[in-house]
Amino acid sequence: MPHDEPTTHRVVVFGSANEDLVLNVAGLPVAGATVLASSSATGPGGKGANQAVAAARSGAGVAFVGAVGDDERGSRIIEALVAHGIDVSATSRLSEPTGLAVVVVAADGGNLIVVASGANGALGSGTVDAAIDELERGDVALIQCEIPADVVEHVIRRAAPSGARIVLNLAPYVELAPDVLRQVDLLVVNEGEARGVLGGDGRTEPEQLANAVRGAIGCGTIVTLGERGSVLADADGVTVIPADTVEHVVDTTGAGDVYAGTLAASLAGGATLRAAMTVATRRAAESVASRGAQAPVAAASGTEYQRT
Repeated sequence: MPHDEPTTHRVVVFGSANEDLVLNVAGLPVAGATVLASSSATGPGGKGANQAVAAARSGAGVAFVGAVGDDERGSRIIEALVAHGIDVSATSRLSEPTGLAVVVVAADGGNLIVVASGANGALGSGTVDAAIDELERGDVALIQCEIPADVVEHVIRRAAPSGARIVLNLAPYVELAPDVLRQVDLLVVNEGEARGVLGGDGRTEPEQLANAVRGAIGCGTIVTLGERGSVLADADGVTVIPADTVEHVVDTTGAGDVYAGTLAASLAGGATLRAAMTVATRRAAESVASRGAQAPVAAASGTEYQRT
């Protein structure tokens, strides 16, 4: 897929980078069961790196702020990011091993994911300060939660005065301090994460759920609904963005990351929030037609998944 026109402001991603081990199976195993994989593959992943690649694919100038190990997996991840024009000058190389995710993908596109955080879990607040200090008004700071919660809170608190737009993808769900959430400009969550914010709220209508989250934390809230699209609740009301039709789902792994990264790039380029959601929805739908969150881009750069 060709890159779009470059955007004016940067997307600075604070997040995780893993190497993915992908196992393809007929159906997802239940507890205690053993299933045989039809194939396996390795390639770059991690929510932060996935979102950085998606933003770069959308034409944004992107910097990735995170940590990998001083090992071969870490080198492969850095090479993949650099191949997409992503600034990795604020990416730390640590003695802990690079994060590893085991992704089990079923024939219908569903998945199970287990992550060993490795270097991601050792990322410290002090190592991200230089990148925060370089944020400018109009930039988008995009954050997820596969890094320590105290680092997430530190980034949000310190970045808030910069004038950059703070977009928090609260995935995987972690409990953050209420005063931190109130400093976020845009929250992106799925239905389960939205209920986590509300303490297990049982609302069933996504529009009500999005509006309740917005009321609880005071910022614009997007609730993603997978094949049902997404819902936005902000000062202008509640808007439903329908999903694009996908004829053949291959792998839903990383579709939410493609959505978040594309959304951030569009916002950095000056798009309205609703227009950015529409573009993000389209790109996320396109991503489920191939395997791996970064696979379509990685293949073009020579860091494609190695199948076994």
